Amino acid sequence: MAPLADSFFTMGGSKTKTLVDGQFAYLYNSTGGLSLNGSTQAGIDTFTYYGAPGSNETLGSGISIISASGDTAKVNMSGWKVDWGSVQDIPMGGLAWSTGYTSGVGNITCAAGSGCAVGSAYTLKYTATVPAGDASGFGTVKYYLEIHGCNCLTPAEWVPPETIPAIPEASTYGMMLTGLGLVGFMARRRKQAEA
Repeated sequence: MAPLADSFFTMGGSKTKTLVDGQFAYLYNSTGGLSLNGSTQAGIDTFTYYGAPGSNETLGSGISIISASGDTAKVNMSGWKVDWGSVQDIPMGGLAWSTGYTSGVGNITCAAGSGCAVGSAYTLKYTATVPAGDASGFGTVKYYLEIHGCNCLTPAEWVPPETIPAIPEASTYGMMLTGLGLVGFMARRRKQAEA
């Protein structure tokens, strides 16, 4: 599931992307997007926050589907973590803080009527709180994640890009100019014969 433009996260308890003291960061440079098969994922997306680089990753079982129905799904995100600057493995796998969210569970909504089929757009929303007293120093900080993406085609279904025609070699240009010269010569000769 590849991320698209406008994916972001916030810190401090806001679920909107309003810039308040740099309290949100865009996600970019996907390394392949989300995998929902439970495998551990490193460097899912990278970001810059207050001038320091960071990434979102998973530990343990990774992300996996808990349940799915129609255009929605619930995914296990209990292994979600954030690396930021020199601080590694900030736990973002639980302690949901907003109505409609369950600790360690992400909510996926796909395009209406798509059934989350291949090619459909989706939005993943997730809230978590860093545990109090965490070694990262970010204890009790609230985190919100929003990823807009596409349940994109498998590599076997990708259409190769159109090939760009090669630039003609000098000899090709030479033949083309010679041909144009001959056409011009014949047209001039014909015009003189008619006169």
